[in-house]
Amino acid sequence: MYNNINGQIISGSQDKALNAWDWKTGKVVKRIESVHGDIIREISMVDEIGFITCSNDEKLKLWSADLEEIQTFTGHLSFVFSVKAKNIGHYYSGGDDKCLKIWDNEKAIQTIQFPASIWSIALDPNGDIYAGCSDGFLRVSNQD
Repeated sequence: MYNNINGQIISGSQDKALNAWDWKTGKVVKRIESVHGDIIREISMVDEIGFITCSNDEKLKLWSADLEEIQTFTGHLSFVFSVKAKNIGHYYSGGDDKCLKIWDNEKAIQTIQFPASIWSIALDPNGDIYAGCSDGFLRVSNQD
């Protein structure tokens, strides 16, 4: 998993660590071990701050561009497979607990129950939220 932040590529994986890579040289410039208690599933850019991660440890974590942990979000009851940032303080997550959670800063302000695990989330400019689910269906919700 990766995102380009301040000229670096950020990756996280099964080793539970975050790596910042220099995209020109391909070398790791910073590594932080055990940032999550289990596999890091996805990384999503957060404008002007850094990025947010999700993990099988049921948590989301907000990070600065310098790989400093800012905040931890709890509320999922199983693996979190996908996280997206709409803008600073507004996040969407989904996972094996079949819940799409809408976050306002650290608080889950809405939980939408789905009939299947949520494997992937996408946001569009019109405010629609797309959830790719384990039963093969793509479901569309609107935050309004």
